[in-house]
Amino acid sequence: MHVREAGHADPVWLFPPTYAVHLAEEYLAGGGFPRWAERTLLVRFTNAEFVAWNAFALVLMCVGASLVSRDPKFRFIEVALAVAVLGNVVAHLLGTLLTWTYSPGLVTAVLIWAPFGALRLRSAVRASTHYARIVGASLGFAVVLVTLAVVGLSVIVSR
Repeated sequence: MHVREAGHADPVWLFPPTYAVHLAEEYLAGGGFPRWAERTLLVRFTNAEFVAWNAFALVLMCVGASLVSRDPKFRFIEVALAVAVLGNVVAHLLGTLLTWTYSPGLVTAVLIWAPFGALRLRSAVRASTHYARIVGASLGFAVVLVTLAVVGLSVIVSR
């Protein structure tokens, strides 16, 4: 882990452990996110698929955190991470409100990712150029949209 100041690790490295806590809730709570998605959204995917996709995302998050902590020119990645986690918060809230059921991951999304994502977004935006903010926000929104598109396509295909 790169050290920014004596004894202070770059806060971007808090994304992976908060993601791990969020994934634990998604996997373990309320029967797990895959089961909830099948019951409420008619989206079918296995626990193994859920773990594989999220492990891949966790690796990408760690690579992104490494890049950000090594060179300020990569701060746009932190903007993207913050936008993506805030998008996840919105998705869990909407999933819960639209189905009137508990969307596994909701608690950590609201209690951890909403405040953490907002704080990191604010900090990363302040530390970024205008171009980096646009690129980072675009990447973050792309991650959210691709995730929603995959879920939407799964609904269509499974009917």
